[in-house]
This record gives sequence, C-alpha cells and structure tokens, in this order.
Amino acid sequence: MNPRICIVLISLLFYCGTLFSQEKDSLESLSYDDLKIAYFSNKNSDSDKALFYAKEVLNRAIKEQNTKEKTFAYLLLSDIQNRLGNYTDALQLADSTILYADRLQNQNIKVRGLKVKSSIFRNLGAYKAAIEINLLVKKIAEETKNSSLAFDAKHNIGLIKNEIGTYEEAIQIFTANLDAISSLPKINQKKSYVNTIIALASAYTNINAEKTRFYTNTLKKIAENDNNQIALGYYYMFEGKIAYKKGDFESALQLMNSAEEIFTALGYERNLFTVYRFKGKCYYELLKFEEAIVISEKAKKIKKVKQFHHIELLDLYWLLEDSYKKVGQIDSSDQNSRLARSLVIKNDLTKTAIYKLLKEKYDIANFKIQIDELTTTSEQEKKYSTILTYIGAFLFIALLLFSIRYFQLKKRNQSKFKKLMEHIEVLETKDNNIPTINKKETEQKISDEKALVILKALEEFELKEKYLDPKTSLTSVAKKINTNTSYLSKTINTYKGQTFINYITSLRITYVLRRLKNDKVFRSYSIKGIAEEVGFKSEGSFSRAFKKQTGIYPSYFIKNITANS
Repeated sequence: MNPRICIVLISLLFYCGTLFSQEKDSLESLSYDDLKIAYFSNKNSDSDKALFYAKEVLNRAIKEQNTKEKTFAYLLLSDIQNRLGNYTDALQLADSTILYADRLQNQNIKVRGLKVKSSIFRNLGAYKAAIEINLLVKKIAEETKNSSLAFDAKHNIGLIKNEIGTYEEAIQIFTANLDAISSLPKINQKKSYVNTIIALASAYTNINAEKTRFYTNTLKKIAENDNNQIALGYYYMFEGKIAYKKGDFESALQLMNSAEEIFTALGYERNLFTVYRFKGKCYYELLKFEEAIVISEKAKKIKKVKQFHHIELLDLYWLLEDSYKKVGQIDSSDQNSRLARSLVIKNDLTKTAIYKLLKEKYDIANFKIQIDELTTTSEQEKKYSTILTYIGAFLFIALLLFSIRYFQLKKRNQSKFKKLMEHIEVLETKDNNIPTINKKETEQKISDEKALVILKALEEFELKEKYLDPKTSLTSVAKKINTNTSYLSKTINTYKGQTFINYITSLRITYVLRRLKNDKVFRSYSIKGIAEEVGFKSEGSFSRAFKKQTGIYPSYFIKNITANS
C-alpha cells in the first residue's frame, strides 16, 4: 500500500477516535438533570436524539447502580418508544417503570408510568384498558388529594370518549375541567386551560359548528397573545373542519395547509393524520381523485408507521376505496374495502363508534351491496365450492371436538381455581405464611440443636419475605443464617420435605397468590412484571412454577380473580 495512503488512513482513525473521546467526555460531564433536559428538549422535534439521551440515562444509572434514575430512565424510554410507535417495547418499559416505582415507593414516577401506559393503549385502540388505567390514576389522585393529577386523568378519559364518538360525554368532562382550572396550582393553569380549549373545540366540531367557532377564536387569541404555535395549529385545523362541513372546500384546503406546516414543524404526526385525511376529503369533493389518493395515502402511511389504531381510519379507507374506483384502479379499491370491513370488527368500543358513523354518514344498504359485490364468487371459484364444502365440514367437526375438549379443560380449571381460592383463604386465617414454631414442641421433635436453630432462622427469613430477592441462593441463605450449605440443605430436606429450590419457589408462588387476590394494582402488571417482582429470572420459569404448584397458569388465575372481584 502507498505510504501516503497509510498516513492518511491513520490520521483519519486518530481524528475519529479523538471525536469519539470528546463526545464521550462531553456526555460524562452532563448530570442526570442535564440529560433529562436534553431529552425533553428533543422529544417533539427529534425522537432519535431523545431516545439517545434516554438510553444514556439508563446506561449511567445501571453503571452507578442508581435505582431511582434507572426507574426514571425506563419512564423516558417508554414515553419515546410510544411516540416512535414501538408499542411492544413501550409497554414492557412502562411496566418496568411501574414495578420499580412501587419498590421505591415513588408515587410520582408510578403515576407517570401509568399515564404513559394509558397513552400506549389509546394508540393501540385498546380504549377500555386506557380508560381503566385513567380511572386508577384518578383514584390515586383523590386519595393523595392531587388536583392536577385528577384533572389530567379526567381529561384523558374525555379524549378517549371523544375519539370513540361519545362527544356529549366528552364535552361534559371537559366543561367540568374548565370550571376546575382555577383550583389547580398556578404553574399548571395555563397549559391545562389551552389543552381543555383544544379538547372542547375538537368535540364540538362533530356536533355544533357555532360552539366550535367560539373555542377556535379563543385558540386564536391564545396564539396571538402567547405566540403559541400549538394553539395556532389547532385553530387552523378546526377552522378547516368547519369550512369543510360548510362545503367551502377551497378554504378548507388553505386552512389545512397552514395547519400542516405548523404540525410538521412540531412533529405532531397524530395531528398530521387528521390534516391529511381532511385534505383528501376536500380533494374528493372537488372531484380531484388523484390528489385525494396521494394525500390520503400519506395519512395511511402515518398510520402504518405509527401503528396506532384510529376510528377515523374507517373514513379514510372508504374514501380511498371510492377514489381508486373512480380512477379505475379496482385492485387498490378492493384492498381498502377489505381494510374498512376488518376495522368494523376490532372491539366493542370501536364498533359502537363505527356503527354510529355508519348510521349517520353512510348508506348502510349501499355498504351491504358493496360488500356483496366484493364477495361475489367468480366462475372459477365456483368450481372449488364443493371442495370447500367438504373442508368446511371437516373444520366444523374439528371445531366441535376442540370445543368439547375446551369446555372439559375449562371446567377442570374452574375446579382448580376454586380449590386454590379456598387454600388462600386458609392461609389468610393465619398470622403468617407459615405456622409459628412452638419452641417446646420443636425441641421434643428435633434432637439436633443445629437443625432447630436453622429452622428458627428460616422462620424469620420467611416472615421478612427475603425469599423475594432474585439473588436468593443456597449459599446466600446459608451465609445469612450463619450455617453451611450442606447442613441447610439437609435440614430443609428433612423438616420441610423439599429441596432448597422447591422450598424457595413454593414460598414465592404462595406470596404471589395472596398478593394477586388482594392487590388490584399488582393484578394489572404483566406476567413478566409479576415474575420480576417476586424474584424469578424469567416469565417462562415463573409460569411453569405457578402451573406446577397450582395446576393452572397465572394468566388464567388473574383473569378469574379479576372477574370475581
């Protein structure tokens, strides 16, 4: 190789190493608070950079064994992964936040974790779960007399009700919150006021244009007085909706263009979805079907990237279905029709809103005709109808046999669940998880003085629930009670009738059973979260141990105990 080239390459490597070292030194000079400020400064404008700072908080906290900062890092990561549309990761991180916050007895971080979890469920279209979490947050707020927290919980419930189409109920919540703003801490009043005005304008756009105009004018004043770009973006978007409903499609497009510019700068993709959808509707009404398709596909792309479930998707799919049909692209039209029909059967809350939309805005009979047309069997498909009939019969028999087996297992599991609940009741009639050792009786039964000392130490070990420590081992327990592993193992085998591992596992599962029965919040944890809470290293090992000891899986137990509660 040419010596000059070698010198250049070495110089480049040295330069890159210097830059890396400088960046590392620069990060190490930042405090936890500095990293958090950097996160919040970037989360709306640059999600990747915000993710970088959140990971830096976590890495540093793990390195320094700082549990509080690690918990806060989980909160930041769940928030940004939710914004990025990575909902599986976001849910796991939110559960970790709640779990560690419980251990730290940090109510503030726990509540923030619950709020992020609610937002994730809302983005996924799991509205019932989102509402339940907000009701839990509202209960915590009332118990702690936290007016701001109660306000936020009610506001989030109102947003969900608005999204699923129960506009009057949403308006009642937002109006009550508007009256309650004066009772909030002054630092929270302005932001809460703006958010409530936005929410009221959003709800009224669906039922009362004049009322909407009152709130949009309020948003305009806020934007002018405080240079509030968020308020201005919503002003343009809601005014665009009003113009669309009045049939002034050109004006609606101009207003939506202004809203698009602001929300793009802010990085508000959820709002851009609504802007693109209404622009598509305007182009459709102006018979500009190609333009309607282009802008509506942009909205569809946001949905695909973010993966959030949105009831307004139904309207979008129908518009694309008809627009593609108008320009002669039948395959694309059929594809969007299938997407629309699949959306109708998502979940109960969504169905209520969708059927309401069907009733108010669309000809249901015509929709049925379209479905019939799309599902009409072609001549070629008819040749296979006989084969399909036999396959259908076979599947029916298989399903019947499966159903019989299912109900047999269900009955057996119900019996196991009932016996398990009776067992827990018996445990709860005692003062502790294990019977207290009667010193006199024990001394008569156990001639080995060392074994007696070990058993007494184990009694205290169980009472203090030290078996929940994930690092529990035969060596660690022996060290704590001042004995050797051989003697401890032999004593447990002889007097507990178990191996050491089975003994610890049994204590943990018994603890889980009692806590799940009495702790509603604990029941809301994921199986992985519960496993980590009681010392298991993995979700799988916990589920297997639970099934082995009780005869049923933890998910089944939680489902039934929740239903019975």
